[in-house]
Parts: sequence; C-alpha cells; structure tokens
Amino acid sequence: MSEEVEQKVVIIDDKEYNIDDLSQKAIYSVSQLQYLKKEIEENQRQIDRLQMASNAFSAVLKEEIDEDEEDNNDEG
Repeated sequence: MSEEVEQKVVIIDDKEYNIDDLSQKAIYSVSQLQYLKKEIEENQRQIDRLQMASNAFSAVLKEEIDEDEEDNNDEG
C-alpha cells in the first residue's frame, strides 16, 4: 500500500512552485498574501453590508421627504 504525500504548491505567473523548495522569505510572502486575500474578502463583505445599510437609510429619507412634501401640499 502506498501513501500519497500531498505537496503544497503555490502558483505564480501560471507556474507551480513547491512550497518546500522556496526560501523562508518567499514562504513568508506567500503567507502574507494569503492573509491579505482573506482580509480583502472580509473587508469587501463589510463594504457590502455598509452599502446595503446606506441604501436603506437613503430609501427611508426619500420616503420621509416625500411624505413631508405631500403634507405641505395638503396644507397650502
């Protein structure tokens, strides 16, 4: 019975590199890039949530202004 050892690879410019063959500085850079990618994704989700909230408040404001204008037109 043979065991397959999964090698960790990173793809840079369409070329595969075995992580174990990289320098410590390169491995650190790969690690930082992975971390930054996750941070960017989380920040994008936060931006999406904030944009949705902003859109909702804009809709409430427009509705409130429209109601105020209607009330003013009914009075005058």
